[in-house]
Amino acid sequence: MAHLTQLWNDKLRAARGLSRDLNKHGEMKQWSVRWDDPDFGKGEKTYEETFSHQDEAVEYAISIGLKYDLRKRNGKIHQLDPNQSRFKSGYSPLPDILAIPAVWPTVSCYGHMPADQINEYQVALYCKKHGITKRPEWAIDPKDRNSDKRRETGGPLSFDDMLTKRQR
Repeated sequence: MAHLTQLWNDKLRAARGLSRDLNKHGEMKQWSVRWDDPDFGKGEKTYEETFSHQDEAVEYAISIGLKYDLRKRNGKIHQLDPNQSRFKSGYSPLPDILAIPAVWPTVSCYGHMPADQINEYQVALYCKKHGITKRPEWAIDPKDRNSDKRRETGGPLSFDDMLTKRQR
C-alpha cells in the first residue's frame, strides 16, 4: 500500500507543478532511484536519490545493484526459503541459487510508474566504463551464469560479446 501511496504523491506533485529539488545548474531533479536495504525487511530501510538525467539515475542504480545483493530480505533470499508451502508439499523443487535473476533498484520519473529499465547491455557498458572486470554472481543474468565461459573467467561478458549478442 505504501508503494501506491508514493506513486500517487508523485503524480499529485507533478500535476500541481510543485518545485522539486534543483541541482547546482538549476535543472530539476525528476528521476528517482529507490531501493531497500537487503539486510532489513521489505520497506524497513529504504533509500531514494534524485537525478536530473535518466543516464545518471541508471548509472547509480547499476552501481547499487553491483554493490548489494538486492534479491535478499533480512539477509536471506526469499525464493530459497524451504518453509514455503510449495516446497514443503513437494509440489515444487527448491530452485538453484543461480536460477534466481538479478534485482536492480527501480528508476522512475516523477508522476510515472517505475519500469524495469536496466538490462544486461547497460550493465556491460557500465562495467567497461568503470573498469570492472569481475562482477558479483548475483548481478549476472541467469542464462549467462551457467555458460562455460562464465565459469572459466568468473567476470562479465566482454563488451564485444555483448555487442554480438545484442545484434543477433
